[in-house]
Amino acid sequence: MDKKDIVSRVDHTLLKQTATWEQIEKLCREGMDYGTDSVCIPPCYVTKAKDFVGDKLEICTVIGLPHGTIH
Repeated sequence: MDKKDIVSRVDHTLLKQTATWEQIEKLCREGMDYGTDSVCIPPCYVTKAKDFVGDKLEICTVIGLPHGTIH
């Protein structure tokens, strides 16, 4: 297994409650550039991130974790 294969199985994640759209956008760009499996982000950014990446990257989120709750 090479580095690219490993990265393709990893979620690039930023779940800080204080995350800004600029940080999420950067995370999405990195996910697309590096070929990660997905980006895992706060629920409030899912729709905007999906619109931003289209079909180039999977978007995932969490619900019920300390920083994954919807406010």
